[in-house]
Amino acid sequence: RFEGARPEREGEARSMASSFSRVKIQGHSDTGTLSFEPQEVVWASSRGSSSGRRGVAYEKVGRASWSVFGKYGLLSLYDEGDVVMRVDGFKWSDRDELAKALRKREIELDDREFSAEARSHGQYHLDGSSLVLENDGKQVFELDLRTVSQCVLPAGPGTKEPKDVTMQFVETDAGDADEHQLVEMRLWVPTAEDADEGEIEIPAAVRLHQQVSKIAKADARGGDMITEFADGTF
Repeated sequence: RFEGARPEREGEARSMASSFSRVKIQGHSDTGTLSFEPQEVVWASSRGSSSGRRGVAYEKVGRASWSVFGKYGLLSLYDEGDVVMRVDGFKWSDRDELAKALRKREIELDDREFSAEARSHGQYHLDGSSLVLENDGKQVFELDLRTVSQCVLPAGPGTKEPKDVTMQFVETDAGDADEHQLVEMRLWVPTAEDADEGEIEIPAAVRLHQQVSKIAKADARGGDMITEFADGTF
């Protein structure tokens, strides 16, 4: 559970320090402090370990987005379409201070609304190295395709048009035991009924498979048949 970001001392003016305490960065289980230093934005673990410090130079940040989940806010920093830092645990009231701190570095903070309707379908597009799925203009999820280790296009005897794409992700033991990892995801990608002739020639699932494999530089499996079984009960 994230604790809301708040000043270290009661009544302390955040705008003077340009820092936000008790927030959590993606990929790290500790809470820490996000500070806007002269040359970079820095997150430092509250434990003070050297491995718990991450910084991003302002020149590498092209844009920023703010999203709200329940009681807390999420700040995402991007270089083109690639996420360079993602920090969670802010209070709603922190948005204006974050926007002010970013604006001083000529970075605009945009609001991004996520879908909270438990929908798992929509339209996808590529944003830099990220795969973004949206439904009714709201973001459902965002995947960094650079973390894909293998992309598979399942196919078998009699398959005329593949409609599934399976992605497997890099697993690591370096993270904290309490951190969950996404291991595999399968997407159903049928070709739209109103697609033009050029899109019909290459099924939507095949196009996505090609796009993911190119960005991830993953092992692009085509689902070649290994063996065949006679009729029977399995």
